Amino acid sequence: MVGIGFAMLGIGAWSVWARYRRRLYDSIWLQRAAIGMGPAGFVAILAGWVTTEVGRQPYTVYGLLRTAQSIAPIGLPGVATSLARSLRAAEFTR
Repeated sequence: MVGIGFAMLGIGAWSVWARYRRRLYDSIWLQRAAIGMGPAGFVAILAGWVTTEVGRQPYTVYGLLRTAQSIAPIGLPGVATSLARSLRAAEFTR
């Protein structure tokens, strides 16, 4: 997740440098890298979620952490608000 974030920052810095040199639209390798990084945000979110869940699971399985303590401390209003905002943001990107 962190590596993908730094790669995204690198693509951004590369594009700023190409823009400064007036070659933003002519750099074929920058365009290929940008296309390749398209799904990177989604992959980073999934990687963070998997890391969280895998790190939490052994403690629950071996009885060191109760199942009630394993869940995230967020209630239904927080989840509903997050979902609504995500759907609203997705609506604007169409």
